Amino acid sequence: MLNAKMLFTPYNYGWGATFGGGSWLSELPASNLAGRILAEVARSTDVSLASTVIDVTLERDEQVQFVGLMGHTCSANALVRITGYSDSERTTLYPGAETAWLEMVPAYAPTASLPPEASNWLSGKPTARNLDRFPRNFFTILPAPKFTKWWRIEINDVDNTDGHIDVGQAMLAPVAQLTVNFLYGSNFGWASDTTFTKSKGGVKFFDTSDPFRVAGLQIQYMPQDEAYAVFLEAKRLLGLDREFFVSLMPQDNQYRHLFSFRANFAALSRMTWQTYLRQSWNTIEIQEAL
Repeated sequence: MLNAKMLFTPYNYGWGATFGGGSWLSELPASNLAGRILAEVARSTDVSLASTVIDVTLERDEQVQFVGLMGHTCSANALVRITGYSDSERTTLYPGAETAWLEMVPAYAPTASLPPEASNWLSGKPTARNLDRFPRNFFTILPAPKFTKWWRIEINDVDNTDGHIDVGQAMLAPVAQLTVNFLYGSNFGWASDTTFTKSKGGVKFFDTSDPFRVAGLQIQYMPQDEAYAVFLEAKRLLGLDREFFVSLMPQDNQYRHLFSFRANFAALSRMTWQTYLRQSWNTIEIQEAL
């Protein structure tokens, strides 16, 4: 069950997976979902239910509790269903590894913050006009880990006016959640690599880049096993270059989308031992991977 403590994916088994199913353009195939560059998308040939199916075969049976589709172009009303199987033909369900149809795009604004005349006043979802302003990263956390290599992701977006859907990356991963949450005084916000030059008259000329999320978290009294086997190991596996998914406030239904994103470690900060029980102080510095 989700609670207030930060969670993240210590590894993405999708990197080594095989992708198939559905109908995808030969120049933008489903195999692109194993990549790490979101711009190198997989694109469906159309938006029929049969075309927007993703069959995932991991390298071996793995502990999967997180399933995500990063950088998708699905519409605000799109739905997705995740199913795990016990066989390669995908005829036998893996026990407890089937979700209902889930919304791919969450509400982004409280109803009270929108004018009653707004078309999205009740749903709080972004309108078609401003949907591209929001990072479209779908994810779901299964109630418990499932140990199987065969998965199917079905997308229902038959009303998408683009006539196709794009997905930048599929993530299937275990979930690690803090035993002790980050401290007050930890920080979160937006940063940008935008630069500018200024003319003698004071006019600024910008070389723009998209803002990205950053966080600096302090965690006190982390238990020894969690520090050694989870956080130190994740930093070793991921380094600075490999992406993971983080949700700083997974229990916050209203703003979970704001505090959940694909990220890199900005630094591989060292831990500090605090007590004779080898509890440790850990600093986590992360930035969004666009």
